[in-house]
Amino acid sequence: MAATSNRRGSLSGRPTVVEPIKEIIRLDTFKGKFAASEFVEALSAKLVAHAQNTPRQFDPKPFIRTFEASIDELLRLKRKVHNKIDDLEDQAQASDRLRKKKLIEINDAMQDAQNAFEALESRLGDVGKTAISIGEQLETIDKQRTRAAEAKDLIQYFIEFNAGDTSRLDDVNAAGPEGEFKTAVIVRRLIALAKEVDLAGTEAAKTNIEDYSERLEKQLLERFDEAYRDGDKVVMNECAKSLVEFNGGESCIRAYVNQHEFFMNQSDVDETQPRDDEEGNEAREEPESEALAKLCHEVRRTCKKEWEVIRAVFPNAPVVMQQFIQRIFAQSIQTQLESDLRHGDDDSVLSYLRALFKAHSTILALANDLHKLDEDVVAGNAGKPVLTAIINRSFDDLFVPYVEGGKYVEAEQECLNNEFMQHLSTFQEYAAQRARTPRGKVVAKAVPAAPSSPTKTSPTSAAAMMNSLVTTMNVLSSEVAQQIGLQAAPEPMTPEEMGMPSVSLMLKLLQAHVEAMTRCRQLTQPSEMAKNGSLLFQQLIETVGVKYLEVALDMMIEDLQYHDVKQQPTFLQLPMVQVAQKILQLLQLHFQCSIVPGIASSPTAHRDMVVYKNGFMSTVEHRLNVLVQKQIDAIVKWLETCLNGQKKTDFRPKDEISSNGLTVTLPCAQCTAFLKDAYEQATYCLAGHNLESFLREIGSSFHVLLLDHLKKFVVSQGGGLILLKDIASYQHTISMFKIAFLNERFDMLREIVTLFVVKPETLKTVINEGHLSRIELPLLRPFLSQRADWSKLTHLERDLFQPGASRQQTARVGGGRDGARGGDPAF
Repeated sequence: MAATSNRRGSLSGRPTVVEPIKEIIRLDTFKGKFAASEFVEALSAKLVAHAQNTPRQFDPKPFIRTFEASIDELLRLKRKVHNKIDDLEDQAQASDRLRKKKLIEINDAMQDAQNAFEALESRLGDVGKTAISIGEQLETIDKQRTRAAEAKDLIQYFIEFNAGDTSRLDDVNAAGPEGEFKTAVIVRRLIALAKEVDLAGTEAAKTNIEDYSERLEKQLLERFDEAYRDGDKVVMNECAKSLVEFNGGESCIRAYVNQHEFFMNQSDVDETQPRDDEEGNEAREEPESEALAKLCHEVRRTCKKEWEVIRAVFPNAPVVMQQFIQRIFAQSIQTQLESDLRHGDDDSVLSYLRALFKAHSTILALANDLHKLDEDVVAGNAGKPVLTAIINRSFDDLFVPYVEGGKYVEAEQECLNNEFMQHLSTFQEYAAQRARTPRGKVVAKAVPAAPSSPTKTSPTSAAAMMNSLVTTMNVLSSEVAQQIGLQAAPEPMTPEEMGMPSVSLMLKLLQAHVEAMTRCRQLTQPSEMAKNGSLLFQQLIETVGVKYLEVALDMMIEDLQYHDVKQQPTFLQLPMVQVAQKILQLLQLHFQCSIVPGIASSPTAHRDMVVYKNGFMSTVEHRLNVLVQKQIDAIVKWLETCLNGQKKTDFRPKDEISSNGLTVTLPCAQCTAFLKDAYEQATYCLAGHNLESFLREIGSSFHVLLLDHLKKFVVSQGGGLILLKDIASYQHTISMFKIAFLNERFDMLREIVTLFVVKPETLKTVINEGHLSRIELPLLRPFLSQRADWSKLTHLERDLFQPGASRQQTARVGGGRDGARGGDPAF
């Protein structure tokens, strides 16, 4: 501050700030975007230009004077701004105080107005209560006065009726529609009064009132009928109002419904339709299946159109519409339904159930459309459907006689049984023929039974004996014609004709069951669905599973079990493993897609059916395992039979032969050819782990047979080459199985066979090399003893088998049919 004062003092003698500085240092300069460098440049622009134009040394004094003057001007401007801010703050505070004062005044005024309004509202409420009380009293008095006047008139009418005078009421009735309505009200009240009055001398009044009421009702109905025939809705509405007020309108509603053209047309059709003419039935068979659908379509159209008429005519339109719909279901639809079901029942149970299912679907669609009509049209602005109860009750009443008390599920079970028996008839004929055929004999193809005549005849009648004779002659002539070549041989037998299951037949059976489950889900009540679904699934398992699949597997197992070991076994049964697996897969898929949705609502039924289904599948899988094992046993038996055909001289030829002329022996050729056939059949019928286990079992069993086979023959030097050729052929065939375990076993077997070929002096070397080095020496002795020259190698025998010379090895030759089962000693 001292420096500032000194600076100002030193400049006291110079003139006032020049005008350009005042023009630059203004309040508008600092508004908006302000840059200090631009501000300084503006203050010193002229001084800089003057200094540049002056050649002498730079003089800072002009700049100092200019900046000092600028600072003084800025301070003056700052004081001016601060003063203005203070003035504005004072004005704002004064305005705020004034605003608060006004708000307090307004609040007080509003409070006074609210208090006044509440007081006025309280007074108006008191006045309103008083007015309501007065109004109620006036209304009560008016009602009492009206009732008294009406009672007086009613008593007067009663007295006049007792005297037989009805002229005054006739005049009222003749006054037009309003007079008719008033007359109906008076007569209704007179009827009620006559029932209450029990005085002597009033019998004439009662009789006259009854007669007059009948004449009035008849008069109104005649006018209603005439207007109905003329299509005059106004007159119909007038009569309907009077009749509704008179007796509820039941008579005019009946008249309207009974005379409706929809029911009249249906009655004409029913009367003209032929009943017993067989040709007529056949002619209308196709239209019959579509008649119900056409009828339902007509009902939809009629109900939508008729509601507009009923609403315009009747004051109680919903009640009339209810009776109209109830009559449609009870008369037209029920008649057509009974006709369809009667024709279906005459055909078969399946046709009956299909007709019932189709009718249920068609009528259910109609009921849903009527519900929609009720919600969108009939209910109107009320928003509450009025036809729901009558539609549901009428629909249920149609089908109750056909589904109640287990009737439906019994018919479904009968239908399924017929369907199953029809599809399984060929298989069952084979099974019955097989049961009559001695074991070991070929089962002849069952001869289909002659079609039964529709006329019942006695078994001993001439017609029955003639039919039997003709059938027998036809069969014999066919067999003779085939034998002499005059008739072509019969077509190949189907799997069912050979007693074997097939996927195609199972698909037909499941298709029938899917159709039954579809009907069951629609025709069964939700509370009974789990029970009925379980019954139908149990029938499927008991009929198709136990009586078809299990029986077929048992027959195939029996064929393999009692197969003649002297005959080469066939592989007819092996493909049935794949067929049975596919059948189980289809059954599982059917269970998930068709059965579970129907029984899922009952956890208990679902659990029981899962256990039941799994138990059946386990039984079938056990039979499949037995079947495969029997097939393996048959294969091994035949391999053993082939090996038993080996001659003693096959491995001791009299003449020495060269290695170029060696061929495998006949048993070897038979075994390898049979093994290749078994491998091809197995790869076609089995897969994955099942295929590997099957081939492993055969290979292991064959390995055991070959080990025992080598111990039965004395082998010479040349015979060893033949034996080595056989073993190489076996090894090559087994290598097709692509199982490392079997390859190792047959490698070891081949090294054992080399013991018959090597020279005596190299036996010790061979025994201590390769796989043989892991075999205990005592186990090799039975093979070495079969060398033709072994009796001459006593010194070698002593060296190899003297006490303490055996090797303790962990590996063993041979083994059971697989490594897991154990059995014979293993190498």
